Amino acid sequence: PGAGHILATNWLYNIAPRDGTVWGMVSRNIPNVGLQGFAGVRYDTLKFNWIGSPELTNRGCFAMERARVKKADDLYEHELIVGGTGAGSTVTETPNLLRGLLNMKFKVVDGYAKPQDVVLAMERGELDGICQTVQSLRQARPDWLKSGVARVLFTLERDPVPGIDAPTIYQFIKSDEQRQVLDFLSSSIEFGRPIMLPPDVPPATVALMRRAFDATMSDPLLR
Repeated sequence: PGAGHILATNWLYNIAPRDGTVWGMVSRNIPNVGLQGFAGVRYDTLKFNWIGSPELTNRGCFAMERARVKKADDLYEHELIVGGTGAGSTVTETPNLLRGLLNMKFKVVDGYAKPQDVVLAMERGELDGICQTVQSLRQARPDWLKSGVARVLFTLERDPVPGIDAPTIYQFIKSDEQRQVLDFLSSSIEFGRPIMLPPDVPPATVALMRRAFDATMSDPLLR
């Protein structure tokens, strides 16, 4: 734990053995955080040996049924109070960016230690929404989306997500610049749960790990 996996990534980059015996599995946001040069970052995203990801996720913004915001378009008329977990986290970064980029009326209340605490605050009535992965909300409160207690306002992928009755945020962009900014924000989704080796691991070892990862992911016994 620590700084949204930045501490672990710094350790992997600067201290971990470079012989293939140590690998990391970090937040999907770590590559973008490194490219943006956030405070505390002591690694170069491009120098890791990326192995793969066991899953892909879908990210969206959610509102409780009681909120005045019933659909994405309502964010231009009504304010949605959402929880945040601090600078550098997409739980905070996403609504802040969409407020500045698309003029959507998000109000972010930071200070929650983790997304699960935000969900608990939504349950208590302190907040009316959150921006996070669909899978995380379904794991935290499996019945919310099915029962209508909460709804997906939009997803952050370029194309609509099968099985989710919500538009993509790309429907609301007005310029190429907005598209480029959203492309960068959404690119972290494609990392899933990234696994990587430190820099300078021998190429043969990296290739072996990648083959082993691919074989594992395709093994029916794992599923």
